[in-house]
This record gives sequence, structure tokens and C-alpha cells, in this order.
Amino acid sequence: HIGITDNAIIPMKERVVDEFYDPITRLFRIFKGKK
Repeated sequence: HIGITDNAIIPMKERVVDEFYDPITRLFRIFKGKK
């Protein structure tokens, strides 16, 4: 059960990180584009 839960939790964490960092990277690209 541990292996299955780990395999299920890791992609969830990565998805949360992606959702959290996507807007930040977009803003960073906009600021870089202005300069």
C-alpha cells in the first residue's frame, strides 16, 4: 500500500507545485520581456 500511495502522492505534489509556480513564471517572463 505504501508504494501505491507514494506513486499517487508524488504526482499530486508535482501538480500543486506546477499550479503554484505557473503564474510566477508567467509574471517573471512578462517582467523579463519588458526589460
